Amino acid sequence: MTQHSMVTIRLHRIGVILIVIGVLLFAILLFAGGYIAGRVQGKKIALKTPEVKLPALPVPANTAPPATASAAGGGGATPNAEVFTIRAGTYATEADAKAVVARLATRKLDATIEPRTTSEGTNFFVVFAGRFPDRSEAEKQASTLAEEEHLDTTVLPIH
Repeated sequence: MTQHSMVTIRLHRIGVILIVIGVLLFAILLFAGGYIAGRVQGKKIALKTPEVKLPALPVPANTAPPATASAAGGGGATPNAEVFTIRAGTYATEADAKAVVARLATRKLDATIEPRTTSEGTNFFVVFAGRFPDRSEAEKQASTLAEEEHLDTTVLPIH
């Protein structure tokens, strides 16, 4: 006759609770680490975006040049006045950038996509929207886009 040996492991309620809490803490730390790493990587891409230089808009041949303000104080735009645009986000794929351009078109905003590459060789796409004669108008539109379209907007001067 052979002898059987049996090992029985009993977990008390407190032991089970401690194991569950440990697993949950590990899962939360794992999630938080991934989230933080993603945010840091996203900020690296956003920080490496160079300043914007958009091409000049074509002027129709049958229009006269805009009048400049007189030295007596007319209050009009000067030829060297600063012009602003809105950076409406940085996207990993061209399809995502094109989707944002389409949404901006419904708001009657001209938008362009500029492909960029990081120093590590990662490709991304930056969407720029509109041309504004003064910063306050651009900031107002950027605020509206951030609230209503949930875009990460930044007002930038065009040189």
